[in-house]
Amino acid sequence: MKFIFEQCNSRKATLHVTIDAGSAVECGGKWTSGIAHIVEHMIFQGTESMTHEELTKTMGRYGVDWNGGTYHAKVAYYVTAPAENIYEVSRLLCEMLFNREFNKTTLDKEKLVVLEEKRGSEDDKESIIMEKFDKFICNGPIANSIIGTIKSIKSIKIEEIQEFYNQYYKSENMLVVLTGPLNINVKEIASLFGKNVESFKKSKRVKNLHNELKKKTHTGNVQQSTIYIAYKAIPVTHKDAFILAFMNKFFGEDMDSRLFQSLRQKYGLCYGAGGFPYLCDDIGWFVIWTKIGKENINKAVELIDKEIVRLVTEYPTEEEINRARNKYLSEVYSFLETSNGTNALISSRHYNNLPNIEVSLERAKNIDAAEILKTCKKYFKPENRKIFMYLPKMVKD
Repeated sequence: MKFIFEQCNSRKATLHVTIDAGSAVECGGKWTSGIAHIVEHMIFQGTESMTHEELTKTMGRYGVDWNGGTYHAKVAYYVTAPAENIYEVSRLLCEMLFNREFNKTTLDKEKLVVLEEKRGSEDDKESIIMEKFDKFICNGPIANSIIGTIKSIKSIKIEEIQEFYNQYYKSENMLVVLTGPLNINVKEIASLFGKNVESFKKSKRVKNLHNELKKKTHTGNVQQSTIYIAYKAIPVTHKDAFILAFMNKFFGEDMDSRLFQSLRQKYGLCYGAGGFPYLCDDIGWFVIWTKIGKENINKAVELIDKEIVRLVTEYPTEEEINRARNKYLSEVYSFLETSNGTNALISSRHYNNLPNIEVSLERAKNIDAAEILKTCKKYFKPENRKIFMYLPKMVKD
């Protein structure tokens, strides 16, 4: 177990536990698709000494904001409470996470809940489009649904749930981060999780690979066309990842970005347009998106390509860099104002073995135009470009 405490200027405290056992561990055939997610659901169904109702009411009495999430790489749980209550709610979270025996009755009920969650995602057009996009850009765990399929969810047995839990839900697999004021009894909370050995075990899993297909078109019951142009990039741990994220603050984020100002403001082609670095722990892309009428698809792609040419041939202006720098500082400072935000920064950085936040702040203050241009030239190459379109059914490719 790796335990970290970070002081923050808040009267609340947050405890966050990360376990490297997301849906990616299901690839390879040992586990049924969706089991990581349903185990996460089961963790909230009470403890050995408390029913779900008793647990939720107790958490409510302590003023807790609490939740969990399953991702491709990991599963995470957190509790945020007034600092004076954080020891008690941390103890409850430990009860939820450790030494559990699950039963078939609870599993059967929770399957019904997850099946409704799955059906809801299949009604959500954004979820459908993003799932198809993931399959287009990637071969590997990212291309698989975190929730699983209706068939796989129904097939999960209580014995498999218990085996999965027993394998992964151990102190040695946990990254535990506590944030809050200095008057918290840090040692007592750390001791709940066992011995702090300053490391946590990462799970073996199938690696993601870039899908080399250059273009893919889908159709569905939509009125607008969704366009994603993706450039093969790098994992979040790569030194260039910071530069791509920083560059995007003038290129693809918000209303002042190059993409928004071109497609939306100058030409009125769409309601929104932007970009984002889609960087995982072993693979990555830079993605440009817009939602647009069928008659404007070609014009939009042409304008996006022009902005890419600018990106790799022209130095960004000093004004753009200053704008990006202040956006980055504002974003980080906002996180640092709360125990939950501070915890999110610290947890993600330790999980991905990234530099501490002070190093990144200093880097943002000193980044220059030459560094940005050099990095953009490296990744925004024609051979790295892929295009995905999700079109209304009446539109022919």
